Amino acid sequence: MSPVQGMDKNGGTAVIKSASKLPMHRFALGGPLNLRLSPQLIATERDIDNVMSFLRAIENEGIYHVQFNIISSEELKKAMKEPEKYRDLMVRVASFTAYFVDLTPEQQQDIINRTEHQGF
Repeated sequence: MSPVQGMDKNGGTAVIKSASKLPMHRFALGGPLNLRLSPQLIATERDIDNVMSFLRAIENEGIYHVQFNIISSEELKKAMKEPEKYRDLMVRVASFTAYFVDLTPEQQQDIINRTEHQGF
């Protein structure tokens, strides 16, 4: 139930508001919602409080399967270029976790193409 890469232009809050309109009761467990957040969103205590508020909003909207990657596009691109330096980098893909460098180049690009949300 994730937006198409690059189409979620109004922030993470807009994404969850949109996803909450889907008929969740028709899905066995809902569908995974993939969100990639900028590491700057958790840089300070206030930022972490904001993320906690965002998590509460997700729950209040009835969305129970959200997968987060908190990593910058820049870092992911570095991992593609120098995989030997990023062997321990794990990412959420689609209902599973994998080492980024073990993914195919297409799968890696798919993760990079997900919007890196800078705010809510």
